Amino acid sequence: MLWTLLSSAIVAGIQRSPHFAIGKISGPQDLGLYVLAMDLGTMPTTELAAPVNRSAMAGYSRLTNDPAAFRNVFLDVGSMVA
Repeated sequence: MLWTLLSSAIVAGIQRSPHFAIGKISGPQDLGLYVLAMDLGTMPTTELAAPVNRSAMAGYSRLTNDPAAFRNVFLDVGSMVA
């Protein structure tokens, strides 16, 4: 439990380190523009991939006994999202 908390804190710190640097160097206005641009840039991927992955999980669970079919479906879903 402690290791999970520590690991999550380290990952969060690494992911947020650009925010701290930009906020310190350029100020809050540039940080706000950076965060807005990052959110807008990742929005198409996150808004598309999350629902597709949620619905694909049901199909993946049905293919646990057929690795070849699972691989094909997994690659099809991945290529569709890409």
